[in-house]
Amino acid sequence: MSNDIQLNAPSSGNLSNAKNLECKLNNIQSKNGALTSIWDSIKSSSNIGASSKKCEEAINAYINGEISYEEANALLENYEQKQADSINLFSSISTGVVASLVVGSAVLTGGLSLGAIAAAGCVGGVFKCALKMFDRATNELKGDALNKKEISKDFLSGALDGAVSVGTMGLNVTPLNFQYTASNTFKQAVFQGVKQGAKSGAISGAVMGGGDYTINALVDEDIDFKTDEFLSAVVATSVSSSVMGGAMGGITNGFSYANKNKILIKRQAQFEKLDKNSIAQLSDISEDISKSYTCNNQRVLKQTEDIFADVEGVEQISARTKGADSVFTKLAKARVKGNLNEISNQSCYDIICDAYGSRVQIASLSVEEARLQIEDYLADSAYSYDDFIKYISSDRAELSENAQKYFELNSKNIYNRLKEAQTEKVVSRLESAIRNKEIKIKNLENYGDVDSAYFTKSQLERIALAHKSAYNEPLVLVAKIDPGEFDASKGCMFGSDSQVVFKSDTMICLNPDEAIKPSGYATAQMNVEYLFDGNKVGYGELQIRGVEVNPFADTEHIPYDIKAKKITQFDTKYKKIYDIIKPMPDELYDDYNKYLTSVYKQYRANELGLPVNVKSAPPTFFDDEMLKYITKEGLFEFKKNLDKFSISGILNKCKVLHGQN
Repeated sequence: MSNDIQLNAPSSGNLSNAKNLECKLNNIQSKNGALTSIWDSIKSSSNIGASSKKCEEAINAYINGEISYEEANALLENYEQKQADSINLFSSISTGVVASLVVGSAVLTGGLSLGAIAAAGCVGGVFKCALKMFDRATNELKGDALNKKEISKDFLSGALDGAVSVGTMGLNVTPLNFQYTASNTFKQAVFQGVKQGAKSGAISGAVMGGGDYTINALVDEDIDFKTDEFLSAVVATSVSSSVMGGAMGGITNGFSYANKNKILIKRQAQFEKLDKNSIAQLSDISEDISKSYTCNNQRVLKQTEDIFADVEGVEQISARTKGADSVFTKLAKARVKGNLNEISNQSCYDIICDAYGSRVQIASLSVEEARLQIEDYLADSAYSYDDFIKYISSDRAELSENAQKYFELNSKNIYNRLKEAQTEKVVSRLESAIRNKEIKIKNLENYGDVDSAYFTKSQLERIALAHKSAYNEPLVLVAKIDPGEFDASKGCMFGSDSQVVFKSDTMICLNPDEAIKPSGYATAQMNVEYLFDGNKVGYGELQIRGVEVNPFADTEHIPYDIKAKKITQFDTKYKKIYDIIKPMPDELYDDYNKYLTSVYKQYRANELGLPVNVKSAPPTFFDDEMLKYITKEGLFEFKKNLDKFSISGILNKCKVLHGQN
């Protein structure tokens, strides 16, 4: 680390004192780690501030009799102090920035809380320790990196720096809104960010500087607390943080303005029938509503886990909240249709019935489990397990006419037995949760056909009965059930021209064709009410599906969202798939949906333990370039790359690190 000092031939001055100064400078430089050495190099090359170069010049000046020993020594001591101050200032500001980046998203979405401040303190303490230990590990002092006293001081001051930075953010930062973006300029947005950032930086810097100095004085018995040094630390850190905060605030608001302006242009192109003011208003409310949803995400997850976590066969439970883009799209559509006459927070809240989403993934049956179920069903028949597998695969022609007729009549019952073997424990727990009023279902969609739907008719009837018992209301169902299967003596049958095909004391069953999505989408999902703070209700969606269908259902949503105009040409990250799906004629898209349906059927067969291969070749009109993106393999690869580089994915990982997910 040290540099050899080239001493000129002495004309006057004491060589012994010069040697002392040389040793002192070498000792000071031996304390310089990688970060402080870089800072010293910058100062030496720019000739600004106290640097090793100026110290060398001072020693030569002393030897030549140009300055006194005291003056040269004072310059060296000033350099030593400035180097120590520089790493402290750099680490304090860096710690505040890192804590704000990691924890700040929670503050901006959920407001300031003790939990967020505590998390910021932990992040700050660990980061500052790591930063200072790295600098000490790269100097020439043996064992300096593991100095317990320094580590204690670094952790305490880092915890303070992180907590103060995020606390100040919560008190002073107001995110740029769409109304502002729509009516002001980029220059005004940057200026607002500079003012706000400088103010926050000055406040946090003052507290950080004073706090760091106080911690040093308390932990280190060699340092006495001095008021003038305390005030100097407060002022120095406050000024530096104010400058840094102003710069960051201006840059952040500039980027925010450009991004929000881009979003407004996109939304105006999507909804040409809406005026700009309505779009800006709905955009602001969408942001606010989405942030409020984020605050309750953990509660939604916990309520779902409380019900299903201990159920055998449940593989994973997750929760998500509706993002601002999805909220805006739903509100804008309601506005265009005339279902949202007044734009207010409350009226918009009432429109969003799936603000929260929780998902329960259940395990698949093994082939052996499925075999036992099928053999048990066929025990009194003349047919075997292998006959059934032939019937549902391409080998049906090998069966006798009687065998084919038998399975035509009984295959649905066999599928129902397999479905119940997979889902019964979850359905039973759902049924008891409804009866105990742990959950309230508004309606239930059992998406899928005879092969792929998750719940059976008898399970749906039990869920409806539990709902009636708990809430004295019939349950609204959408399921692929033939109206002829209902007991007409227990309810009213309706004509095919009505959306309601059956109504009884416990259920209202809507048009069963609605349960079949063009893509073959298979999931049991229900609109539910979540309870927050004892009485505040949140509306959401609970999905129950298998572990094999789940990843494909998430991925298949991309072409669906493109056709549904949820993904537009402005969402450039989807361009490769958008350019294929968007111009596709309806008849070709129908063929593509048949391919997707066959993929769903294959995954459901896997989940039910059936060793069959469902034909799933994509339509022949797709060329090789298209196939790279819109086959199941292409969609999976596309989404994997999308998730890898997404900002939300990175932020979610950060949230996991400090316990926010």
